[in-house]
Amino acid sequence: MIGWLISGVVLWQFRLAGPRAANTALFIHDLLTWAGLPIIIYHSITRVKWLKEPKKRTIMAEAVPLEETSSPAGRARPVAPSEAQPMYSRRGFIKVAVGAGLAVTLGPTFVRWIGKSLQFPGTADYAATNANALIPDPVPLAESAPPIGGGAEGSFRVYTVTAIPAFDNSNWSFTIDGLVDKKLSWNWEEFVKLQREVQVSDFHCVTGWSVYKNTWEGLPLSKLLDMAGVQPGAVMVKFYSGDGVYTDSLTLDQARMDDIMVAVMHDGKPIPNQLGGPVRLVTPQMYAYKSVKWLNRIELINEDYVGYWEQRGYDKDAWLPGAKRV
Repeated sequence: MIGWLISGVVLWQFRLAGPRAANTALFIHDLLTWAGLPIIIYHSITRVKWLKEPKKRTIMAEAVPLEETSSPAGRARPVAPSEAQPMYSRRGFIKVAVGAGLAVTLGPTFVRWIGKSLQFPGTADYAATNANALIPDPVPLAESAPPIGGGAEGSFRVYTVTAIPAFDNSNWSFTIDGLVDKKLSWNWEEFVKLQREVQVSDFHCVTGWSVYKNTWEGLPLSKLLDMAGVQPGAVMVKFYSGDGVYTDSLTLDQARMDDIMVAVMHDGKPIPNQLGGPVRLVTPQMYAYKSVKWLNRIELINEDYVGYWEQRGYDKDAWLPGAKRV
């Protein structure tokens, strides 16, 4: 319990603790949660009132009927029945209940979690199960294959606000519009021909986990904005997800930071749909709720905009501790 509470405090104060400490605390917190669930189940069952009441906690076998004898006074009196034998006891009930609880809580889900957390081989092969079917595959630059970052360290957790979408050539396009000099739109075949760049950066989720040394390949957002031409009245850049629900925004100054990228590849492979592909935003100096998945539209607007999670209480500026703020 002490370890669970301490790790919880670190996660609560993740901005002060920093990403690496928060990532470690998240693993410890999750592990202790898994260990604590059976204890909670056990104590919940043993504290149920009816289990503490002797008359209610045991199902008895049918008792032998009462017999009657004559007393000296001539009155009939009952004779105590043969002792009834319990069909099952509180101990037996608890064993069954706790066993069922353990089977539910520490079954396949726990195995998958521990495998991903410790990076067991084959536990998170998103590329192999990528449901996107876009042709052609982007050809990685030399810096991506093999990845100059050496390969991502850590594992992604998949969070979505809708079902995970999948795309093919018939239902995917990318648009830049709004307050721009020239509206731009590409289909997949055209988009993969654009000149890409490579960067190595860390990826931090606001819930505490991180993936380090990712090699991303894509287009710097600032260059896309230059291609479209930003009109003087624009103050914000709004991003749309292909899930049809999620949106977020950056100021123009934030959008022009050198490491803000519209990414097409991760560690030399197309980004799978589970991780936000075929195209996602990458914001290395901000928490990942700014890194819009399934990105398919960028709009320049003349007013402030509050994104999906910011509407639900997250900070509008999602800066990491020590980030170079603009």
